[in-house]
Amino acid sequence: MSSRKKILSDSIVLTAGNYIVKLRGLLFMPIIIKAMGLASYGIFIQLTTNLSMIHPFCTLALGEGFRRYSSKYEKDQIEELSEDYWSVIIPSIFTSFIGAMLIFLLAPFICETLFQEVSSDVLLACRISSLMVIERVLWEQMNNYLMARKQFKQNTYLTLAYKFVPYLGLVAGFIFWHSMAWGIGLFLLFESIFVLALFFKLLKELPIQSINWDTLKKFFSYSWTLTINQFEGGILAKVDRYFISILMGPAALGGYNIVYSVVSFLDDLSIPFRRYYSSYLPKMWDNGKEQKALYQIRTGLRYYFIISWIMLIAIVLVLPQLLELLLSDRAPHIENFNWLVLVTGCGIVAEGARRLYGQIISLRNLNHYRIMFNLIAVVVNLILNYFLIPIWGLVGAGFATFVSYWIILVLNARMFSIEAGSKFYIQIFLAASAGIPALLVTQSYPAPNIYYAVGYSILFVMLFLLAAFSLRLTTMKELKQFLGR
Repeated sequence: MSSRKKILSDSIVLTAGNYIVKLRGLLFMPIIIKAMGLASYGIFIQLTTNLSMIHPFCTLALGEGFRRYSSKYEKDQIEELSEDYWSVIIPSIFTSFIGAMLIFLLAPFICETLFQEVSSDVLLACRISSLMVIERVLWEQMNNYLMARKQFKQNTYLTLAYKFVPYLGLVAGFIFWHSMAWGIGLFLLFESIFVLALFFKLLKELPIQSINWDTLKKFFSYSWTLTINQFEGGILAKVDRYFISILMGPAALGGYNIVYSVVSFLDDLSIPFRRYYSSYLPKMWDNGKEQKALYQIRTGLRYYFIISWIMLIAIVLVLPQLLELLLSDRAPHIENFNWLVLVTGCGIVAEGARRLYGQIISLRNLNHYRIMFNLIAVVVNLILNYFLIPIWGLVGAGFATFVSYWIILVLNARMFSIEAGSKFYIQIFLAASAGIPALLVTQSYPAPNIYYAVGYSILFVMLFLLAAFSLRLTTMKELKQFLGR
């Protein structure tokens, strides 16, 4: 298979697999909410949010260092790969154990502060969730090996199973035992099965070796800034859950997460680009082909903006009818629902673009800039959430997300521009604004059912593509190149 066809094949597999994983939310959401109730669903979301917040300090982003430096090894360099791999896994086991103990010991405080209840069932569920720290850290570090070795198909298949099957255990725990602890316990059990399967698979390929402290030091010198950056990213992505849970309660958090989980699909649109960049561009960059690498990032950024903005408007138009179809009488009532979807979605689009810009920072090994950018956005995010949620409710949380992520994107664009001048961003703004009349019309004449909503979406896509081509945001030649024709 030629290099071009392999890249295209890998991209298709990553894209399809990632979107199927994302659909699990829509597939399981009606079942989970009907089995658990909106408040219990909110508690589950908060438990997984706690894991996300502590996760960066348990991985230390060592897997990112592994992918950066170990992707250049050939397939027969098993000894070097094994040494690097175990220099990542062994420390991760130790740090994840510390993180698990922290959540276990703080469980009573977490339940009382965030859930306003310390029932034995919820307390036990919180303590069981602490074990998920260990298995999730190992899962991420082992998957970094698959990505560094460009084993995209295996990564996709395993991720599909890992993301889908545990939800069956969660639902079973509520249907048969009406217990949060049973649901979390079975969720953990099914996740652990896939972690162990991947662990033994890699154990056959890479014999156990002791830690190479020089290698660990090299990885950590690259990744320590990423650790802080990932924690700041966790605050940006998750801190609104804490404010909503404390100020509005778990049920409101459950409703907000339904919206957020759907619009976060827009960030996932950047994953195929990012996975390709992190696996192929480091070698290209190190071989002196900097301009070629920057061109590929620029092209990906352009298409990401086009695709994500089209999808955002489609979500705004279709989501109300879709939730009514899936959840019927269980659908939560959210004031200013469309505004919540729109402002949150704009923030998620900015986050996806910021991740693509992050590839430039990684290639140049200037990760300390991420810390500075994220710190500014975190401060803004905390202030806006604190003041706006009591006034605007969930829309306030969405607006805080939007402003925070756009601040980071602007800072990245100013400091690490890959386009001459501001022409590229003016074009994007004009093309995006071209969709506003369509949005206003559809909001003035709302779709009576999902079929009209789909029709509105198709009309908007046609309008946006017309604007994109007329403003030369893209060309037919570039589109054909992007599609591999």
